[in-house]
Amino acid sequence: MANIVKITEVYLYMGFTTPESAAECVKVRAMLDDNGIKYQTLHYPDNSQHDACFSALSTWVFGPSFRQIAFKDFPIVHWKEFYDDWERHIEVVQSATELASSNLILHKDKVIA
Repeated sequence: MANIVKITEVYLYMGFTTPESAAECVKVRAMLDDNGIKYQTLHYPDNSQHDACFSALSTWVFGPSFRQIAFKDFPIVHWKEFYDDWERHIEVVQSATELASSNLILHKDKVIA
């Protein structure tokens, strides 16, 4: 198993499609801030932008399993992982679930500006 070297380019996609997603966006932003994870926010406040954003994101294919992910709601956390035995990076994109949050917290010492 490869060892992760660093995580870079953390992005938090935010949009308020429902009260639940708005609350989750606030929660994930607080989690990133509380754990000292540096990130950039991509905020989509206009509901008319949401479908186009999800449609564009859903065309991407991501590693390590290189599968397509259908994005249907915010928040979305996006970052790049670099491993010690690969020259190329593995790009991991997940919905901002507890799994994604836990992964970023677990590797927070690897997150760089």
